[in-house]
Amino acid sequence: MKHHILIFTTLLTFIACSDGPKSNKGITLGDPNEIVTETDSLYLQNKTDDISPTNKRASSESNIAKMMTQVDSANSSKKLADESNVVSTISGLNVVFKECNIIFDHLSANKLSETENEASFKYSSGEILEMFVQVNDVSDIKVKQRIRTRLVLEAENEKIELSDLGIYTTQWFNLAGKDNRFVSLGSNSLQFKTVNQKIIKNALENSLRKAKRKSKDVKKWMGLIADTKSYSDAPCKLEIASSQWRIAGNVNEKRVQKTITIER
Repeated sequence: MKHHILIFTTLLTFIACSDGPKSNKGITLGDPNEIVTETDSLYLQNKTDDISPTNKRASSESNIAKMMTQVDSANSSKKLADESNVVSTISGLNVVFKECNIIFDHLSANKLSETENEASFKYSSGEILEMFVQVNDVSDIKVKQRIRTRLVLEAENEKIELSDLGIYTTQWFNLAGKDNRFVSLGSNSLQFKTVNQKIIKNALENSLRKAKRKSKDVKKWMGLIADTKSYSDAPCKLEIASSQWRIAGNVNEKRVQKTITIER
């Protein structure tokens, strides 16, 4: 009897769907009037997440972090599209390889090491975030960036590093670019591993103990983190430990890849 009811219900559903209102116009395959074409790579970037209800592993915090990075990408695209931001040349740290050179606008750093395809520097001055990066003598350019961050607490002109929590490395993110100029990640792209109030409290206690802070200081800082539940809550602040760029492209019909690291 139950099987008969199920079949009957399914049949009614099918009939209801079949008899529903029909669209006056459908999509005609091959109709050139219904095809939208965009050729500028600046506007062909995918800045939105796919809907994936089956992906149960991704936490809400991780999804928020990805969306914030997409906000940075959208802002970078606008910055590149704004002609007032486009100057003929940029100046700053000039990393020279045999096949090409990469310029980081208004950035100063001292060289630590260099090989044929990699170079590392010690940061001196300038802004790493939302910085123009220009790649010369390369075609079909792709630029990626990832950032390593540390978590600190900052309040009342004082800063305490939560060293027990270590360093967090983001995934590689594609940078928005136009021609041979790209824009580094913005502050929205700074991320850290998932932490809660207990983890932050324990790390703070250890940092204060190692620094041999007085009981009144311990009490003060514990009060400051009373409502702190994640790395995005005050007085938490993310600092850049290092930033890394990976540049790939064609030089004389040969694919090359260079990696540049800035340590802080």
